[in-house]
Amino acid sequence: IGPHLIALATELHYRIGVTFKKVSGIVALLFGITVCAATWARAARRVARRLEPTHLSLVVAARQAAVVHIDETGWYITWAQAKKPWLHVFAVPSLGITLFAIRLTRSRDVALEILGLAFQGAIGIDGWAAYMKLPYRKGQCSAHLLRRCAELLEVQKQGAARFPHAVQRLLLDGIQAKALLPALPATEQPAVAEQFRGQMRGLLEGHIEEPANRRFAEHLRRHEDEIFTYLDEPGLGPTNNEAEREIRPGVVVRKISAGNRTTDGAHDHEIIASVSRTAERNGLLLPRLLPSLLSSTNSQQILPVLAGRAMPRPAPPLSGWKEEPPDGDQRPVRRAGRRLDRKHRGDARAPPP
Repeated sequence: IGPHLIALATELHYRIGVTFKKVSGIVALLFGITVCAATWARAARRVARRLEPTHLSLVVAARQAAVVHIDETGWYITWAQAKKPWLHVFAVPSLGITLFAIRLTRSRDVALEILGLAFQGAIGIDGWAAYMKLPYRKGQCSAHLLRRCAELLEVQKQGAARFPHAVQRLLLDGIQAKALLPALPATEQPAVAEQFRGQMRGLLEGHIEEPANRRFAEHLRRHEDEIFTYLDEPGLGPTNNEAEREIRPGVVVRKISAGNRTTDGAHDHEIIASVSRTAERNGLLLPRLLPSLLSSTNSQQILPVLAGRAMPRPAPPLSGWKEEPPDGDQRPVRRAGRRLDRKHRGDARAPPP
């Protein structure tokens, strides 16, 4: 099997979500070549090792960016029984970088691992509590707050609806002000952000009786300094849609392929998917870049996935996985929504390829 066919199979599996078994069927149909599904898995391990320097260079570029959007969603790892896996995404709009990280935790440690303690930029986030203690400048997603306002307005009537109405109007005015901000002189722009913060502070200092409104007000108080960060940071938008869009391909792959079988496979997945998606965002295709990399004798070669931009030096290896997959004689537990390959249901004790 040559590097071009390996590159095609890698793209089909990690970006489009086709299972290795179906990749074998596609290759047999198009080229008349019979390949075992386990062969693609072993080839993917080699591809991930060759792409690791490129992946680490993308991490360095993200750490130097002014704005990074973060989001997370659930993931599947068949042999990870102790904790629920999560797929984290780090999207850098200014560089067209998308980094995926699959970890057995949803905590802030993943963001600290990827961005590092020295990160000086701002992050766009939703209301997940784990991000509150991150030592970065944070920007709350206005779309999530507007959704909570809409939910309250469905049940609140008369006087109880005044508070969510007022918050909704203020958030919409802030989004409109973001679009008009570049037309103002640079010396007047900070005053706009302070004006909106003052109006929000005035709403939160008012007397709120309805319990649901009170809970919403408490949430706004905890994140008061994060609501209008986008008015101070030129590269930060009022919503976290950048991360939402970039995590969607991972969700599609999860639904089609049911995730990974081992933590090693998940680590390979995050490397290949990150490079593939970043290349796609920069107008490149991984199947056209991989053959030269796989044929090269330089194991530290870095792909030009940033469309001609200078690539920084690789970062030190990430300390991602702290838990090893269970022994091969331990039966995997099938959780709700977990799909296992029928081929392995008869002999669940057999270790994955």
